[in-house]
Amino acid sequence: MAWSEIKDKLKENHAWNEVLIEGRWVTMDTTWDAGGVNQNNNFVFRFSRKYYDPRPEDFAKDHIKLEERYY
Repeated sequence: MAWSEIKDKLKENHAWNEVLIEGRWVTMDTTWDAGGVNQNNNFVFRFSRKYYDPRPEDFAKDHIKLEERYY
């Protein structure tokens, strides 16, 4: 299941996923956990697990679900 059309910190649309793992739905945002863009507009890899299976209240601080899409 993909949650999409949300507003991120840059006010741009963005998508994240919920994946069924061992019978449990796990929320994850692999885009934001991969790194980001620096001041020169170059991608910088910075692996993180902040957005892998976060508490719902923490995830909701910067991920607002406006639409659900299932694939």
